[in-house]
Amino acid sequence: MKDKAKIFAIVCGALSAAVPFAAYLISLPPTITFEDSGQITTAAATLGVSHPSGYPLESHLGQLFTLVPLGRIAWRVNLASAGAAAACCFLLYLLLRQLFLELDARARTAAAASAAAAAAAFGLSRTFWSQAVVTEAYAVNALGLAAVLYAAFNFARRRDARWGYLAAFVGGLALGAHTSSAIVSIPVVVYLIWRFRKVPAFSGAFAALAFALFGAAIYLYLPVRAAQAPAINWGDPRTLARAYAHITRRIYGGPEPVRLMFLPHQLLELGKFLWWEFTPPGVVGVAAGIFMALKRRAAPWGFLFFLLLLTGPLATVALVLLLQAHQIPGIQVWVIPFFLCSALFLGLALFELARRRRAWARGAGYAAVAAAVILPLALNFYWNDYHNFYFAKDYGDNFLRTIAYRGLNIMFERGSLGTFETAYLKKVEGYRPDHVFVDATGSVYREYERFAAGRLDARDPVAAGAWERAFEQGILNSPERRETYYSIYREEVAAYGFALEPAGMLYRVTRPPSKQRPVSPVWRRYRMRGVAEVEANPTARRYVAEEWVRDAVCKYRTMLAREYFLAGEEDRALATLEAVAPVARDMTESLLELANIYVANGYFEKALFFYDQALEAFPRKGIGDNAFRLHYAQILANKGVAHLYSGDVDAAEAALQESLEVYPEQRDVREMARRENLERAAEHLSGGRE
Repeated sequence: MKDKAKIFAIVCGALSAAVPFAAYLISLPPTITFEDSGQITTAAATLGVSHPSGYPLESHLGQLFTLVPLGRIAWRVNLASAGAAAACCFLLYLLLRQLFLELDARARTAAAASAAAAAAAFGLSRTFWSQAVVTEAYAVNALGLAAVLYAAFNFARRRDARWGYLAAFVGGLALGAHTSSAIVSIPVVVYLIWRFRKVPAFSGAFAALAFALFGAAIYLYLPVRAAQAPAINWGDPRTLARAYAHITRRIYGGPEPVRLMFLPHQLLELGKFLWWEFTPPGVVGVAAGIFMALKRRAAPWGFLFFLLLLTGPLATVALVLLLQAHQIPGIQVWVIPFFLCSALFLGLALFELARRRRAWARGAGYAAVAAAVILPLALNFYWNDYHNFYFAKDYGDNFLRTIAYRGLNIMFERGSLGTFETAYLKKVEGYRPDHVFVDATGSVYREYERFAAGRLDARDPVAAGAWERAFEQGILNSPERRETYYSIYREEVAAYGFALEPAGMLYRVTRPPSKQRPVSPVWRRYRMRGVAEVEANPTARRYVAEEWVRDAVCKYRTMLAREYFLAGEEDRALATLEAVAPVARDMTESLLELANIYVANGYFEKALFFYDQALEAFPRKGIGDNAFRLHYAQILANKGVAHLYSGDVDAAEAALQESLEVYPEQRDVREMARRENLERAAEHLSGGRE
């Protein structure tokens, strides 16, 4: 019987990792995806420095998987995330099986089956699955946290110092995956001290600290590698000061207390996320497991419940205070540790059902064990099937196709569409070496040192602005006379005597005035796999959730519409904008782009409609910290200008006053909002129209 139980446990352990891993392989993207994928893949493939906090563990693991002799580099680094996620599931299985056997040593079969089901359910939860198939830090971070818990609980159970030192080392190393891992590692240390009811001896504490520092020393990779000028060298952290700022994510700023007003909404979102992750029956299982754990009061379930609160509701407070505006929509990836802890309690509920003595109850328990795996597998596959995802690679390809031979591209943004995708294609795949990309932020492209050096040393906004103006003028007036492009529209270019014209999906620098010309032939060379499907069904749940994909589609179509207007083909331009409007639904920036195009071409009523749509879609309606309020106020100011162009002075004044109420520190808007200035401008515009 013992041999059969041991074999069954081995099979369950294998399945706990194999089932999720098989799902990951089936749904794994063949190349890069959007968001951070391009630059983290580049950092892994070239042993570079990624965005703060650097993620050295992800870079090293990704580099190891580049040795796999299958697929493209991006697929291999995606595979690293899948491997880390599957390993995390296996460690969860080992941990849960131990915990269940401590509750009932005779229920070996139930312990193995329920532990495997809970581990696989976590692996197949919607958010964790989404991170297990792309190149990101969250799967590796989850593996680190699972390893810390497994080693720490073995230390508490066996009183073997080697497990304690392993836990300390893994806790330090986990910081190299994500600095937020400290939210689990530090409470584990406190729990162990409480569990042993004494402060550890100096020698043991010193040794544990040494092991933890040895693991965290992976961050020494950043200054060492930065000094070697790798292909991607974000922030150039070669000095200790820069390395410290990079690791502590200083560029993202500190806490914003005003954001606490959004906490109730975000806590409701946390509950909604849990509902998605494990499906409704799984959430019932999590709640039942929490009830059983609190009723039993058996170690370490009380601590695990505390950890659940810490990684969920309490972590949400910190995230609301610290995350930037663009990070809030994806906040669920930051609470993956909460989902991991939830899976532990789901497993406890399954174990209590599966170990019942009566046959019918035990049968119901094993049915629940099977359902815990089957339901998330069936329901979450739809959201995470990236096996045919080429949107990001095609976008990067088309970006590079747009730029003329030996062309130059100027970047003032750290992560907008095209920045990371082209970084991967140029620096890893070797596409278009004739191009020169100049990165004003010093984040991704630092090859053009004559212009790129200096931004990192401009600390205050005034110095940074002065540097950027000199930087830009130096390039635009360069005697090299390369064709020069921007991926975003910059009004500052006009102040230097230049203009930006749409040329494919980018803007080309020209001398004003713009002349009517045919639509660029580059549109015929673009490859846009999947775009037609998005446009045909933009309200499909999958596409509604894929905002980066919809943003790319909108970028293609709005730039094409701009070219149609420039070519004098207004009917085709208007038809293109009408077709893309449903894709832009609920996305402020894309709706704002539509509104601005309509204003620029004299369709003011249409513009006003899309300004209202952009304001309606704006996160939190512009309430909160300065970045939110200023951007919201600027949209209101643009709406006021559109009213002015349409001849409605009263509506223009009302919109501008509303803009000032949202963000009073707008001198230009305050001056414009004066009644005499509005009437003078309206008279001038009406004369121009006549």
